[in-house]
Amino acid sequence: VSPQQGLHLLALLRDGLPADAAATIRAQAGVETWLLSETRLKAGGADGFILGFGGHDAGELTAELAEIGAHLMVDALAGPTIPPGEPQDGARATYAAKIDKAETRLDFAGSAEQVTRHIRAFSPTPAAWFELEGERFKVLAADRLAASGAPGTVLDDQLTIACGEGAIRPSLVQRAGKPAMAVADMLRGRPIPAGTALR
Repeated sequence: VSPQQGLHLLALLRDGLPADAAATIRAQAGVETWLLSETRLKAGGADGFILGFGGHDAGELTAELAEIGAHLMVDALAGPTIPPGEPQDGARATYAAKIDKAETRLDFAGSAEQVTRHIRAFSPTPAAWFELEGERFKVLAADRLAASGAPGTVLDDQLTIACGEGAIRPSLVQRAGKPAMAVADMLRGRPIPAGTALR
């Protein structure tokens, strides 16, 4: 690949950590191959032309999009000439700022869909988390459920947590200094009873 060609996450989210941002705020994400235009090359920017696109649902983006992107790059470079591409619309791009660790804290006031998307965005690292009795519990995976209650309240003995709309049930968690484990395993050693308010 020459210095003028490359592969990156779809151009609607740029710089910073676009994969995390895409998983947090968008239902879909993808990758693109790009070729720097002459003016952007002189300016040192990373703009140019979309040569191909692989759409994908949000979630565990990085590894899956890397594999998609590898095939996309091969296709883009396979021919004797570079395809003409499609000019990017810079007006539609959004800067994806570096994620501050404070942003990884779970906000159960949001809908269950928003909360699970937040969890996927930061898994496996730095990981979304909630706090209980001064201890942080990282949530690496969770399912959405049709249940209700005061946001942040534990609804049962399986760690179902009420959200602003619906509820989530973590399936994979990690306590400080310990390996990731299934919620059922954690609850055997550290039960969190129904009615507990999480922060």
